Amino acid sequence: MKFNKTYIFAAVTALVVLGVYVFDYKAEQSKIKSETAIILNQDMNQISYMQIVKPDVKIGLQKTEKGWSLLEPIQDVADNNNIEELIKTLSTEKQISIVKQSETPLTEIELREFGLDKPAIIFNLKDNLGHTKKVSVGSVKNFEGNSYVRVDVDNKIIIASPVWIARAENQLIYYREKKLYRSSLANINKMKIKSVRDEFSLKKVGDKWTDTLHGYELDQNKVRDILKKISETNISEYTFEGEPSAKLVKEKGLDKPQVSIRLQSEDSDWEAALNLHSDDKAVYALTERPTFLVKVDTEAWLSFGNLFLDDLRDRSTPLAFNLAEVKKIYFKENDKELKLIYSGGNWKPEGNTPASTVLNDASITKALNNAHGLKISEFIDDSAKQEKFEGQNMLILKSDTEKLVLQLNWGPSFKEKKSGSEKEYYYARTHLSNKIFALEKSLVDSLNLVDSPAAQEEPAKEKIEGASVE
Repeated sequence: MKFNKTYIFAAVTALVVLGVYVFDYKAEQSKIKSETAIILNQDMNQISYMQIVKPDVKIGLQKTEKGWSLLEPIQDVADNNNIEELIKTLSTEKQISIVKQSETPLTEIELREFGLDKPAIIFNLKDNLGHTKKVSVGSVKNFEGNSYVRVDVDNKIIIASPVWIARAENQLIYYREKKLYRSSLANINKMKIKSVRDEFSLKKVGDKWTDTLHGYELDQNKVRDILKKISETNISEYTFEGEPSAKLVKEKGLDKPQVSIRLQSEDSDWEAALNLHSDDKAVYALTERPTFLVKVDTEAWLSFGNLFLDDLRDRSTPLAFNLAEVKKIYFKENDKELKLIYSGGNWKPEGNTPASTVLNDASITKALNNAHGLKISEFIDDSAKQEKFEGQNMLILKSDTEKLVLQLNWGPSFKEKKSGSEKEYYYARTHLSNKIFALEKSLVDSLNLVDSPAAQEEPAKEKIEGASVE
């Protein structure tokens, strides 16, 4: 009898232990499954329609071959990057856990507990095959700030990351295109700019931009930078939809705008007027095709408000040369002159140049680098001023085959006020052009190769490591 009782007790104990193990295993597997389950099990690349329903607005988005379009509450181009990022986020989010699950439909009271009777936001999605998903996000959060989510009409409520309810805070502009200029810049061949400081027109001939009035040589990178900034100017707020009234345009100071931009191609013509409002300090813009009255980023004002044609002129090309080619130097200033040749890894006096007047290799290299970095300080377009150029001082750079690499002539000096302060300049010219320009005196002084204390700092015969212009 005792034997039977012992076996019965052992069997019961084994069953209990086995039951506990199975229960714990299933619970653990259920937990693992819930933690790895994707909430929205749908291929993001196949989603072609999305409707976002909030208590105060309904936003409809449709994907086409050209990208996403906004269908409601207004029709417009959508912000493709934001929409794709949103779909990617939603389609990869995993549930944290299941907070409630029932075999029967959830009641209104149960839904109200999690804010799902009146959701903060509902995502209705449809893919290319017509399959739909509805994701409701509760208007309340749990104590950790996480979201309560319900997929379709499941009898299950999921705890998910705060990102779901955070999406309810996105305003309409998040889904809407924010570029002020929405077309391609590739075919633009004319632009007209009116800034606070200047007014000018540019045209593109072949692949080169020039100004239409003077024919100045322009820095092509700077012109392209203007176009890039136009394309990157963002709308921060849509102030008015459609054609605004004359009263509203005047109120925003756009009847007489301080800044205007016009871009033209063979088949398009786009214009925007910009104004910094004196009251709220916001930058307003009125655009054409499509017509929008908007606020734009203040960076736009900094970029376009102070544009000056002179700032776009090419200051580098007239002074450009290949530094590696320089093997011979001739320098003359007033009654001082010298000739140098690069030989055996050192700069050496050539001809009758006394060694005592020559700088050391490091200083010569520094002077050459200064010459290589020269840019025109000011343009001289006045022919009367140009006639004052004498150019008796010079720097001539040649290759080892006597090829002329650069010839810079300068003189005399003159003084002029710029931005409230007086600066001293030299009239100057290079062998590349007959046009006279101005170089600041300090820049020319940095080219001096004679009668400097640096010439005595180190014997010319001693080799300086790394002093070669190569």
